[in-house]
Amino acid sequence: VAQLLRRVAGVEVTSVSPNHAEVSIRGLNRRTSNKVLLLLDGRSLRQDFLGTAWYHFLPVSIEDIERIEVIRGPASALYGADAFSGIINIITRDPGEGTSFVAGGIGDHNQGRAVASFTGRTGDLTYHFGTGYAQADNAVLSVGPDRVDQQSLTDSPNIANKKVWANGEVRYPLARKSVATVGGNIVYGDQMVQGLSRLLQVAVDDTYESQVYGSLTTPIGLRLGTWWNHLDGNAGVSYLTPGAIGVVARNVDQEVTDVDLSWSGNFTLLVPQTFTIGAGYRYKSIQLTWLDADHTQHHVGAYVQDVLQLARPLRLQLGARVDRHPLLSALQFSPRGSLVYRFLPDQSLRATVGRAFRGPSFLESYVEFPNASPLRGVSAWGVGDDKLDPESITSFELGYMTQASDLFTIEVNAYYNMVKDAILFTQVDSFRLNDFADDDNPLAQYDTDVEAFPVSSLRFVNERATFNQMGGEVGTRFYPLTGLDVYTNYAIHDTSPANANDVDAVRAKEQQTSLHKVNAGVQYRAPFGLDTSLDLSWVSKQVWIEQVTDRETGVRFETYAVPSFVLVNGRIGYRLFNDRVELGVVGTNLTFNRQRQHPFGQPMDTRVMAMTKLRF
Repeated sequence: VAQLLRRVAGVEVTSVSPNHAEVSIRGLNRRTSNKVLLLLDGRSLRQDFLGTAWYHFLPVSIEDIERIEVIRGPASALYGADAFSGIINIITRDPGEGTSFVAGGIGDHNQGRAVASFTGRTGDLTYHFGTGYAQADNAVLSVGPDRVDQQSLTDSPNIANKKVWANGEVRYPLARKSVATVGGNIVYGDQMVQGLSRLLQVAVDDTYESQVYGSLTTPIGLRLGTWWNHLDGNAGVSYLTPGAIGVVARNVDQEVTDVDLSWSGNFTLLVPQTFTIGAGYRYKSIQLTWLDADHTQHHVGAYVQDVLQLARPLRLQLGARVDRHPLLSALQFSPRGSLVYRFLPDQSLRATVGRAFRGPSFLESYVEFPNASPLRGVSAWGVGDDKLDPESITSFELGYMTQASDLFTIEVNAYYNMVKDAILFTQVDSFRLNDFADDDNPLAQYDTDVEAFPVSSLRFVNERATFNQMGGEVGTRFYPLTGLDVYTNYAIHDTSPANANDVDAVRAKEQQTSLHKVNAGVQYRAPFGLDTSLDLSWVSKQVWIEQVTDRETGVRFETYAVPSFVLVNGRIGYRLFNDRVELGVVGTNLTFNRQRQHPFGQPMDTRVMAMTKLRF
């Protein structure tokens, strides 16, 4: 999915290992990207304890995805907290739609996958069930197998991602044209991800993630939806040094329950309108040994949206949402407005303004963990803050789109954002000898659990500087022949502090995305069975600011440069027996350039996989 998202102008994709990519929209990318809300059929897949999403740990096969919708820009007015810089909504096929199939693949670097998907109907009941398995190795090993001074956390240290999943959904029409849907999914496996701060590769071992959901839709526009997410697993640095402080969390347990009730209807009051009103509740709980204690939270929100057709060519959309976050002292108000002027039947101009926020995650609020240092017997605390302010973004955007021809479409966007109160792991407090005699400073004490003296604490704080973001996107798509699809797009983005004196001199250079990005590709589906596609992405150099160990201050920022790089992915396939059998070969990073996309990430290698699919 992450590789598909590279095709979208303005979407930032950073591969830190072969099966782990961080995704952001219009800048602000990080190793644990937390500014984009990932949804599966409108249900959140966000890992609330980290504030991020795992795109490589989805409980669906890519063949069962019907489409992916991307909203660029703040969307809290409808979706609440965490829809900060955009939304990615993965939409799967409806039960009963399409055909059943089995598919499989095998490739180098221990790549393998097998998928089965069954869909159909029995009377009015429609259903879909799927299952699958996938695995792939890392590009490099963190610790070689012959090391005697270090040992792997997991039984399979070379695995980048290994998972097995299953899903199912049934849909049934009730009386008076109401529709009930129930479903669930589960995924289990091991994976390698990137951590926060100085924590680099993290092994997530024996992890279960499950979701159960249901919804009821009525013909009068009333909809009730609910879903329950559960996560259980282990996490820690990818290797352990015998006798050192172990950065390991066993039996991580997270529960998230959502309930959403909404009504939408059409009426005319002076002008035709589509009005939506709704309210939501979210329960969250976490058990994680890296936190100061077990925690639960209750979140509530309410939203309203009105789409007014002011005139035949002029449409106004207004929306707002109010959220109550248990750790924030004030209600969070998220407005959004959009005016679309269709000055010709197939051409339109759009102006949008909106605000969004991101609340602090469990880790940012409650972490209390002794980090290992180069010296045994010495540690440094990582500390959260339950008094953090939310991150906020205010955005202004202008856009143009034309679909005046069946042969091409053109889209142009320009935006300006103001980002305030970014939450960073940056405040360092060094301990003095007399601090250890102060009973009012519980952190400056000998820690019997890890048998170490802490020398400092590193705390989450709000960035005092306001950052300005400016950029835009230009995209075109051509359809010159039946079955031929050619696209190209360009994006430019710049992030800079409004006042350089308000931010550390090193951090003032922080971009964590490229100034220039170009995507291009061609896909051809021939009537005689040949399928080909080629996608190219070029990004200019990047500047990343990361934390490193410092003997005097404990932690300092250092600048890392990532050179520009080109990524080329391709596929060739052939369809047989009236498209019932499909054979193909997929290749990624076909330039054979082992380029790191993040300074602490793995070098990306070239990979090839042969695949087959049988429909029935």
